[in-house]
Amino acid sequence: MLFGEKEGSVYHFDTSHGSLFGNIFLGGGIGLDYYYIPNKEYDKDFVLPPDYDGFGIFKHVKVFDGISVPVFMTIKGLWPKKKISPTFDLKGGLSMGFVFGCFAETGIGCRFKLKEKTALSINAFISNA
Repeated sequence: MLFGEKEGSVYHFDTSHGSLFGNIFLGGGIGLDYYYIPNKEYDKDFVLPPDYDGFGIFKHVKVFDGISVPVFMTIKGLWPKKKISPTFDLKGGLSMGFVFGCFAETGIGCRFKLKEKTALSINAFISNA
């Protein structure tokens, strides 16, 4: 968790692999996240007080940036007989690196069937870290 109010960017890429059981896809995956978050509480003149509480150090950080690797399980609802179909996705797992901890995401998207056992999905997620 990052402290204070932050706005920034997260660039995310992941891949998941699994099996299709009727209209349900079950699988697991791994990803790569790059975070770039300017610190609104940044204070270039901040001096740590003698009785510093452990959190004041974040005022010295102008930008939080780093990489995390999420590892997750996924369940996806879809319509496999169609060449292009909507999807509903749930993911849960562990993120390691710059951001560490458990996460859960829900999302919706579109699946493009490429070959008999291969497809590409593009999803929009709401993160519930």
